Amino acid sequence: MSLLKSITELWLKQIKLAEETKEKQFGRAARRAWKYLGREYLPLYYEEEVEHEFPHGEAGIGKPVIVGKSAEFVALMLPYIHARVPNRLVVPSRPALPSDIPIPPQLQQIVLGQRAMMDADDRLGAWLMEFWLNYITRGESCDLAAESRRCLPEALVKGGGVLWTELTVGAYGLMPASFYDTIDGLLVDPDAEQFRDAAFIIRRRRLSTWRLADRFGYDREELRGQYESGLQRSLNASQPQRRASDEGDVCEYYEVWSRMGVGHKLVGASDEMKAGVDALDQLGQHVFLAFMRGMDHPLNLPPHVLEAEDVAAEVKVRLQWPLAFFEDTNDPWPATVCQFYPNAHDPWAQSPLASGLQCQIFLDKVYYYLMRRVRTSCRDIIVTSKILQAAVKDAMESEADFTIVDVEGAPGEELDRLIKILEFPPVTQDVWTSIQLIERLFERLTGITPLLSGAQPDSTSRSATDARAREGHITSRPDDYADVVEAWQSRIARKEAIATRLYVPPPYELFGEPRAEEGQPLDQRAFLSEAWTRLVMTDDPVVAASELSYTVEAGSGRRRNKQKQAADAGQMIQLLSQPFLQYGFQTGNMMPFNALVEMVGEASDIPTKRLVLPDVQPPAPEPEEAAA
Repeated sequence: MSLLKSITELWLKQIKLAEETKEKQFGRAARRAWKYLGREYLPLYYEEEVEHEFPHGEAGIGKPVIVGKSAEFVALMLPYIHARVPNRLVVPSRPALPSDIPIPPQLQQIVLGQRAMMDADDRLGAWLMEFWLNYITRGESCDLAAESRRCLPEALVKGGGVLWTELTVGAYGLMPASFYDTIDGLLVDPDAEQFRDAAFIIRRRRLSTWRLADRFGYDREELRGQYESGLQRSLNASQPQRRASDEGDVCEYYEVWSRMGVGHKLVGASDEMKAGVDALDQLGQHVFLAFMRGMDHPLNLPPHVLEAEDVAAEVKVRLQWPLAFFEDTNDPWPATVCQFYPNAHDPWAQSPLASGLQCQIFLDKVYYYLMRRVRTSCRDIIVTSKILQAAVKDAMESEADFTIVDVEGAPGEELDRLIKILEFPPVTQDVWTSIQLIERLFERLTGITPLLSGAQPDSTSRSATDARAREGHITSRPDDYADVVEAWQSRIARKEAIATRLYVPPPYELFGEPRAEEGQPLDQRAFLSEAWTRLVMTDDPVVAASELSYTVEAGSGRRRNKQKQAADAGQMIQLLSQPFLQYGFQTGNMMPFNALVEMVGEASDIPTKRLVLPDVQPPAPEPEEAAA
């Protein structure tokens, strides 16, 4: 029990240190940037550090909204970089035979024959994985496009977004899936400079008490919740006499994914941990632990486990990673982080909005000033003499459209002498010039030009080269963001493929094939399931991470200039359709013509599957041609 308590105390200290380090490196700036995304004006400025600049009680000014440049940035970038249905591509990673090393003639048939069989297996395995990985993105258990869309605003505003890859149960059995969770819940080894080199990562989670108890095998009463669900708060409000022990039905806990064992080699390890270093070394470097404040032992390692007959085997099973991603040296974690501007000396990233926030603050203040000036300058202030007759004053204050007032003396001369209407000076032109300059500066710093919103350029392009150059400059930064997102999606696909190869049996029902009875050979119709068992499944994490390469089809989420694409495609089909058709009829190969039709369909967003022409039998040669 003392050892478990020492492990728990050590990791709770590491969690606190990781939280403090993240707050300095990332959290404070990320939280500030997030506040400008659609927050109300009052809590943003009246309740924060700039409260003294906007005092309470401004007469009648109300609650103006913020200008919303940060929201505009997200609204423009998100449709451009978000892949609605990321199309995954899988290719074998086995290297080709070297062309500069000749194969001895007596070995050519053997080598080339075996290589042909290996290549056929590689292509079949890659095809199975590509089919599966594209299926699970559209499955009922996880909508990857929706999860990615929830994640990307955090990446654009805070500087990082994360999806966690887990195993779930779908219609056809076990399947990997990637789910969004806020970047606020991710903690990283405070000594790491790069995410991939961290000794451990931590995930802060909240679950209802009954779900947490079911996951780790506890009675619900053993767990103490630190938070209340909406139902619990409602019950407490309606039943004030409820006992305190009934409160708190949501628990916060921490999942630790360690690549340095249980932590016994850390500087702060206790004497009990150092004394058992040999036994703890046998648990291996890759250890999964779960902790909750208020408990003196790990959630996944209760004290009764130490009383089991085969303690070492039981402990090792409980501490193994739920998903063995650790053999992927480039990205060994279940969390896949999207970062546009990674930092050099810490695992976090800078917000793409960081350089533009000062412009956002300036614009908010200027527009606040203008709103005050508009209200002030639009008022009517009338200075009158005390001797003005009450009838004239009442008439001016009334809302009647037509009023007759008797005035002694000449009306025009008397009113001009006794009444003066004050006019306020207009807002100086410098204010409007400053607004335009700062807005253009924000656009340059963040890459959101008006042309991305569909605005017309200031000048007309004089040539196609000029137009292409201008388009390239406009979309250079969105294209860069889109490249980052596509690489991020490829890493997610790689993780889901590794999990598939390690844990997912053949999905017979998905393939429409019968399951083989135990001890009986597979039915001949179960070709795909048999190939899955032979080519996809493996129990070796190294093999699972190295045999295939995974990418996402380039440009699958980018907003393109459809009008220009359609025009270019129209020109190409005018020039090439007749030659390609003639070539197809002569050779029987309609592939070039079908590729042309597919390209035009993509440019026009029109499905073209029904327009594909099958290969044809080329005409037989004339008799005289055959004789010749």
